[in-house]
Parts: sequence; C-alpha cells; structure tokens
Amino acid sequence: MKKILVLFGGDSVEQDISIITAIEALGNVDREKYKVYPVYISDRWYLGDFTSVDDFCPFESKLYKNVVLAEGFLCEIKGAKIKKLIRPSAALLCTHGGTGENGALQGLLELNHIPYTSPYILQSALGMDKAVSKQIFENMILNIPKYVSLTKSEYVYDKQQTVSYIETFIDYPMVIKPCSQGSSIGISVAHEPKELLTALDVAFYYGDKAVVEKEINDFIEVNCACYSKNGRIVVSETERPVCDGEILSFSDKYVGGEKSKATRIMPADVGDDVNALIKATSKRIYCELGLKGVVRFDFLVSGTKVYINEMNTVPGAFANYLFKPLGIDYKTLLSDLIEEADYENKKIEFKSGVLEYYSGKMLKGKKV
Repeated sequence: MKKILVLFGGDSVEQDISIITAIEALGNVDREKYKVYPVYISDRWYLGDFTSVDDFCPFESKLYKNVVLAEGFLCEIKGAKIKKLIRPSAALLCTHGGTGENGALQGLLELNHIPYTSPYILQSALGMDKAVSKQIFENMILNIPKYVSLTKSEYVYDKQQTVSYIETFIDYPMVIKPCSQGSSIGISVAHEPKELLTALDVAFYYGDKAVVEKEINDFIEVNCACYSKNGRIVVSETERPVCDGEILSFSDKYVGGEKSKATRIMPADVGDDVNALIKATSKRIYCELGLKGVVRFDFLVSGTKVYINEMNTVPGAFANYLFKPLGIDYKTLLSDLIEEADYENKKIEFKSGVLEYYSGKMLKGKKV
C-alpha cells in the first residue's frame, strides 16, 4: 500500500481554503489503495488524524506530532531527537498560494526525491506570478487584457506619478490585483484616480508587486481545467461562476455555504464554439508549458473574443467538480493524480573523469 503525504496549510492568506481542500480530499481518497499521512504546515509541520474543519477551530498544536522531511523520510521530532517514520511514496499537495504553490515546497520535495501532484518548480513559480504568466501568454499569441505591472517600492516613492504612469497605458475602469495571490484576495475595480489609489494600497498590502488590467467590457468569466493521465491530457467541462458584482470575489467563492457552491453554470453558457476554443486553449497551454497535476485556467469572454486571464496550479478542491460531467468522480481524480505524481530532479548518471584528472589519478587516459 502506498504511503501518501497530504500536505496543506502553509504561509499563504489562502490557508483556510487549503484546510478545506485537504479535509475534502481526505474524505475522498481511496483508503484501500493508499495509507494517508495528513500534515498541516503552520509554524511547524504537524502530523495527525485530521478529519474535520473543527480540528482547526481553534488548532491545538499540542495534540499532534511535530514532523519534518529529511533524507526522503517523514521524521518525528522529539526534543533533540529525530525519528524516521515513513518514506512517502508521493505527496498530494493541497497547498494554495505562498511557498506551497510557488515552487518552494516542490523544491523541498524534489530534494527529498518525493513525487508530488502539482506542476514542477518552474511552472509553479510561473503560475503564481500573474505578470510573468501574462508575458508567456503573450508569447503564445493568446489574447490577454491590456495590463501593466508595477512594484511597491516605485508606488511608495511617488503615488501620484505611479497613477499617472498607469493612466498613460490603461483606461478606466481598471482591475487591480496583487501579483502573487489567489482566491480573488486583494482584487479591486477602480473607476477613477481616487479608487485606483485605494485599490493599489490594498494590492500592495498583500505583496510587493501588482498588476493593473483594463477591465473587459461586458465580460463573462469561464473556467476550464486539465490534468494528465497515461500520457494524455484530460480536459474538463467549462463553467461560468456567477457573482453579484463586477468581479468574482473571495466571498462569492467561499462564503455562504452550500449556496456559494451552487453558483456555477456547466457547461458555460457561451456557445459551443467558444467553449470548444476555451477547451482547446487550455489543453494547448497545459501541453506547451509542460504542466502536470490539475491546473485550472480562467478566461474572460466578451462576445466571441476569448481572453486568457490566469492559471491556477493548485486550484481549490482540485477543481474536481469540473471533471464530474466527464464521469470522473473525486475519488478517481485523486487516484489519478497520485498515480501520475512525479518529480523533475531525477538523477542522471554521467562519468566525467574530471576529478581523477585533477587529483592526478589519471594521466594520458591511464590510471596512475
């Protein structure tokens, strides 16, 4: 039976959403195939039998084991001693945002030679930086909203000059976002300079880099996801999330219980041709960027024009609901992800002989 780490929490403002994703995943993973080891990442790593969101309301660290990864093992820390517990077969990553999604955690897992379910280090970093990912989409000759990116330091140095700079390139209304946050956290719409200043203050509270986009007229947001299985890319159904305001907010996504979960239309009501284009574009990005695991792509549709907005390399609940119309239930999806788990840092053998030459142990091709 494979031993699977379920990693969640982390240093992100999306920590609560990560906990929900993990608890739902733990309730759906196939226990006949996998022995799971849930690990909550906070000030330390905590191993325990987490079964409910109630375990975190509040979280009592004294009830759980302190653990670390070392030399490919999950190890328990007891005082000044460390004890090896298991060598994981793979890690199911339920970490949204921060170092759990930007490639840092992926790097730690690769150093420990543990396969994992999210994209590799580089692709994870690209997905977390909205400005860089937009540059990539531009190079792929995809439609993107007109945008500028800026740093907190230049904004703090001269706020009015920053506003003037933005207005040179972007007309109102504008959408302002932290560059490396998810779940619609810190996103605002500005219709005039005063609102733009407020929106930038909010965005820079959540990070040192921000993106300002021209708001697309009369847009509809449409999402689509992909994952890989046995050498092919599985493309999900499309959805149109429904919201009351100009943009889909954090509250629209997560606050409101069952009501919030029901506010989606599948397939998206944008017509067969547009849905087909969105699915094809999602598959193309997934393939060309060498992605793995579930990646959700968020699009903006205005009339018949489709814009790629961003990609999410560890989407909430693994976007499992998007695959249900294909007959793929949550348990099957999780099993597929675990079986496809991989890591990029595979050891390649190459005998150069350089050290032997430098040490004097080999002269003219002969060992001394």
